[in-house]
Amino acid sequence: MIVFIADIIVLLIFIRAMLSWIPSSKVQFHPVTLFIVRIVDPILEPIRRLLPARRYGVDISPLIAIVLIWVITKLLLAVLP
Repeated sequence: MIVFIADIIVLLIFIRAMLSWIPSSKVQFHPVTLFIVRIVDPILEPIRRLLPARRYGVDISPLIAIVLIWVITKLLLAVLP
């Protein structure tokens, strides 16, 4: 169950990153996009605050979040029976 939830969150983070590349307001304000933003941004915002200002317009917080989720999942699987 832990792996399933982690996989869903990683998928949503990936989709959120891909959606940020689409400049259309139809996409950015679509209800599905807003739902994904609501779920994913609380995970990404603390990471964005810790990173220095984005250089070259590249946001690496999704990559860092995915790695952290992977590490936390592995630790939980090792600790929990």
